[in-house]
Amino acid sequence: GGGVIACEFATIFASLGSKVTLIDSHAQLLAYLDADIVARLAEDFNDINISLRMNTCISQIERSAESVSVTTDQGDTLQADALLYALGREPNYDLLELDKAGLVADDQGWVRINENQQTSQSHIYIVGDLAGHPSLASTAMEQGRMAIRHAFQGEVQANDGLLPMAIYTIPELSYVGETERELQARKANYVKGYAPYVDTARGQIIGNEHGLLKLLVDRQSRSILGVHIIGESASELVHVGQMAMICKSTVDVLAATVFNYPTLAQCYKTAALECLAQLG
Repeated sequence: GGGVIACEFATIFASLGSKVTLIDSHAQLLAYLDADIVARLAEDFNDINISLRMNTCISQIERSAESVSVTTDQGDTLQADALLYALGREPNYDLLELDKAGLVADDQGWVRINENQQTSQSHIYIVGDLAGHPSLASTAMEQGRMAIRHAFQGEVQANDGLLPMAIYTIPELSYVGETERELQARKANYVKGYAPYVDTARGQIIGNEHGLLKLLVDRQSRSILGVHIIGESASELVHVGQMAMICKSTVDVLAATVFNYPTLAQCYKTAALECLAQLG
């Protein structure tokens, strides 16, 4: 697999000294992430001895007492001590006897819910992994709060959809908002700014060579469309961008903000200034 679970475990095992080969049928790891961030991750994978086999499928698996043999659709065979199958998760609704609750799952096994986490039976709510994407602990807690508020008060404060996502590979990845690919698909007029960690004193102190913060900014409104980060503390840094987006701040605000020195948060100012140089 080449998704979140596969990448997280690949870096864990590699960091502990195992030689890891990651096989994925897609052309890019974590295909829904920003391509620049994934390119940096691939560099880090190479540094810790993770071999990538992209655009490759497994055609056969043979297991013995001591090892596992994997044959790919490219015709080659790989030997390993263990094989980790990480191709996603499926809901276990089949164990819940949904019909007794008057619920029906769709073709993919999910029960449909509305924006309040309600099912077709208005007194039954679903939160967490069984509610589907993004299946994160952080979103599950918010879904639970929304469901309880709706059940007892009949109203929910609307969520604007600016949910931060974090992937705990080594190094971390995190983002909020749109990717450059999504902006191109809707023909958005935007600029982008980069801030390598090594351009900050903190980045040099910790020796994070591949760390990067990327800002995507609307050319007309100067609003922030997306924040994408790879590197140490990415899952913490992303919240600065998230709050700026929630508060509808412009890139000018980030450029004029004074950040503590030396910190990685200074990357926001660096990336914002690069955007301003393009905006004029």
